[in-house]
Amino acid sequence: MYIMLNNKCNISGIATNNTRKSGKTDEPISPSGSNGVDNTKRQLPRKTTSIVAMMQSREEPNHRILETISTHLGEGWKHVIRELGLSEGQIEQAVIDHQMHGGIKEVIYQLLLQWIRDAEDNVATLGHITSLLWELNHRDCVQRMKLVYKSEVDRRKPPS
Repeated sequence: MYIMLNNKCNISGIATNNTRKSGKTDEPISPSGSNGVDNTKRQLPRKTTSIVAMMQSREEPNHRILETISTHLGEGWKHVIRELGLSEGQIEQAVIDHQMHGGIKEVIYQLLLQWIRDAEDNVATLGHITSLLWELNHRDCVQRMKLVYKSEVDRRKPPS
C-alpha cells in the first residue's frame, strides 16, 4: 500500500514531512533568489556547510547513516544502487532475500552494506554517497542524513 502525499508516494508507504523549519543554525552556502523566496515552486533544500562537509568526507558511512538512507530514499532507490555499481542481479537477489522480512528498507540497507563490502579502496565513503544522492535529487534524504551527521559531530566535540 502506498501513501500519497502531494501526488508523491513513498515506496515504504510512510508519509514524509516536506515542510522546512525556520531558525536553522546551519546556513545555506548557495544564495537563493533576490528576496530569498521562490513563490512559484516548493523551495528545494540547499547545500549547507554541513552537507558540503559530508560530501568531502572520506569516512565510511556508519550504521546510523545507512539506516537513514534506507528509511528515506524512496522512489528511485534502484537507480541509486545501480549508480553505486551494483548489478541488476544483485538488486533482484537482495529483493528476494530481504523484502519479506524487512520490506524495501531492509533491501536498501543490505545493498548499501554490500556496496561497502565490495567497494575498492576509498570508494565507499560518506562523501561519495552524499554527493550521489544530492546529484540524483534525493535532497530530502541528504537533509535527513545531515541531522544524523551533525548529531555525531556534536557528540565528538570535547565538552567546554
